[in-house]
Amino acid sequence: KGHISALEKALKDEGLFYYNLGTGTGYSVLDMVKTFEKVNGVKVPYKIVGRREGDIASCYADPTKALNELGWKAELGIEDMMRDSYNFILKQNEKLKAEDLKAEESKKEIQESKIQNENLISEIAKQNEVAQKEIDEFSNANKDSQRYIDDLNLDITNLKISVSSFNESEASIDE
Repeated sequence: KGHISALEKALKDEGLFYYNLGTGTGYSVLDMVKTFEKVNGVKVPYKIVGRREGDIASCYADPTKALNELGWKAELGIEDMMRDSYNFILKQNEKLKAEDLKAEESKKEIQESKIQNENLISEIAKQNEVAQKEIDEFSNANKDSQRYIDDLNLDITNLKISVSSFNESEASIDE
């Protein structure tokens, strides 16, 4: 609700506006871990160690400006925040699992398609071999037929020559 109020203000008024949308109450990391465990029924592994160089002692939002300018005040507390965060994580994990499942199904479909394509290519290659053999046989038969036709043409030519010679012989006899 706080974000929506801030967006409505940004659409209505010109300029740049900053708002702290917190509760105004600071929480330690240990407070957050213990609350998370309590409201979600899970154990969070942690170690208590010394403060790192640069770590600040405390930091929390002052929401007074959001209340004064937006009329907004936090209605939920740390328990709600920890519960909502965990539910968000669980939903994201469910989405990721569903996406992983879809990806695995897609991989299987791709693999099956690949196998089908390889089988189809193999079958086409076999059919191509059979067709090539038939073409070769037809070509050989065609060559044989062409030789036969050439032989017939030679016989016809020889016959024509013989007839022509005969006719010439007969014509010379008649003279």
